[in-house]
Amino acid sequence: MKTSTVLMLGLTALTPVAAGAQTIRGVAREDPGGMVVAGASVSVLRLDGSVAGGARTDSVGGFQVALAAPGRFLVRVTHPSYLTVQSDTVEVGEDDVLTVELHLGRDAIPLKPLVVTARVDRWLADFRERARKGSGFGRYVTRADIDRRPGLSATELLRGVAGVRIVSQAPCPGCADLNVLYLRGGIRPCVPTVLIDGMRVKQDALSPLDATLDPATLEGVEVYVEPAGVPPSLGIPSTSCGLVAFWTRPPEGGTLTWKRLGVAAAILVVLFLLVR
Repeated sequence: MKTSTVLMLGLTALTPVAAGAQTIRGVAREDPGGMVVAGASVSVLRLDGSVAGGARTDSVGGFQVALAAPGRFLVRVTHPSYLTVQSDTVEVGEDDVLTVELHLGRDAIPLKPLVVTARVDRWLADFRERARKGSGFGRYVTRADIDRRPGLSATELLRGVAGVRIVSQAPCPGCADLNVLYLRGGIRPCVPTVLIDGMRVKQDALSPLDATLDPATLEGVEVYVEPAGVPPSLGIPSTSCGLVAFWTRPPEGGTLTWKRLGVAAAILVVLFLLVR
């Protein structure tokens, strides 16, 4: 079978999107070139070949597939203009969110092994350490700061942060204004690179961050107005503007999962039998 490159960027544990919160998400890009590939079909397969879930990449190449249960899977991506991509076996644990970048090629190239570079709990630890030290070129909004300002949207949390400019833009005539983040890193404001849990996302009036981010799920935000000040650990390519990185909170102990549902059901059965 002809395949293209599959590169694993990270394995993260995020706030669940639903009960049975295991998720595989990511972006499809053309290799070489790095342009996003829209309209590709993404299938998550169990090892017996059955389909565990599927999605189609959006206008910025992104996709997300929620899984009913943890396990071992294959990720397959097809597009009429590219060769088929199929990953090696990937393991998704309970409440894990696996973040991948899929490289689709028009010519046959060897399949690179999957590389898991980090879990979001390690990234969170690094973020907390940077925020605690308050050193370097970063400006930080911590969970304590967010708790002191309830009711604000994710972008409004950055109002007043040095170097950040919040511009309200309407996506269409007569539509409500939506916030877009700019940085004053150069002669004039520029659009920063935006990361959510280490994954690069697009932001403009058509793709507003406030439609994606819930402040209740945020652990914190860090802002780098100057590109030279971005920590190498964040692993982003060179950019003419700075960076804004949002970090979400890991699942809390009370999060509803299939395992907890099973335990609760077993307890109810035992109680029912005892009553009878």
